[in-house]
Amino acid sequence: MESLGNPAASHTILADTYQGKRLSSPNDLVYKSDGSLYFTDPPYGLPMQADTDPAKELTINGVYRVPAAVDQEPGAAPQRDRLQLLISDLPRPNGIAFSPDERYLYISNTGPRKIWMRYPVRPDGTLDAGEVFYDASSDRRAGNPDGIKVDRAGNLCGSGPAGAWIFSPAGKHIATITADRSSSPLAPASTKSTSRCPACTPELHHPEAGAQRPRPVAAGAG
Repeated sequence: MESLGNPAASHTILADTYQGKRLSSPNDLVYKSDGSLYFTDPPYGLPMQADTDPAKELTINGVYRVPAAVDQEPGAAPQRDRLQLLISDLPRPNGIAFSPDERYLYISNTGPRKIWMRYPVRPDGTLDAGEVFYDASSDRRAGNPDGIKVDRAGNLCGSGPAGAWIFSPAGKHIATITADRSSSPLAPASTKSTSRCPACTPELHHPEAGAQRPRPVAAGAG
C-alpha cells in the first residue's frame, strides 16, 4: 500500500504470503472500524487468471484478515504470522463490504456460480458460517458479481449480469441498473458517496411491479 497524496511516500506491505506461500493477487479490500483489513485473493492478477497458473502458489482463493492493519508502522515488514484465512471454499471471491453495523461481511463470488455471500462477524473479527445472500446463476446475460458497496441503509449494490444489481438488507432484489455494455467493477461516485455504480450510462429496471424505487446514483469515473 502507498499514500496517493505523497508520491515520495514509502510502500508499506501489509500482507504478501500465507503460510510461506505468496498470495495470488489481492483484489478488493475493506477496513473494519477496529482497524483490521479484510481482502479477497482471486487469481485475476496472474498471467493465466486461472488456478492452473504456474505462478499460483496457494491452492485456494481465499478471503483474509489483517488484524490492526492501521497500526502497522510505515515501511515496516508485514507481520506474516498474524494474517488470518477466513474463507477458503469460494472459487472466485471478489467484491467485499461490511453491513453498516459491521455485523455481516458480504462477499461476491464471480464464478462459476454467480452469487453474493453473507457471513456473520464474530466479536473477535473472524467469521461464522456464511449463507448465500443471492444467487443469479440462472441469469445468462454478460457480467458477473464483482465489486460491491453497502449504503447507510444496508442496501447492497454490486456488479452483476447486465449491470449493477441492488438488494435490500434482507436479500430481496430491488432493481437492476442495466448498461449498454458489460459493467466494469463498481467505483465510488465521489469520496463522500454511499453508492457505487458502473462506469457507463445506466438504465433502471425493476424485477417486479411495485418494487420500491431506489434513489438515483451518479455515474462513476471510468
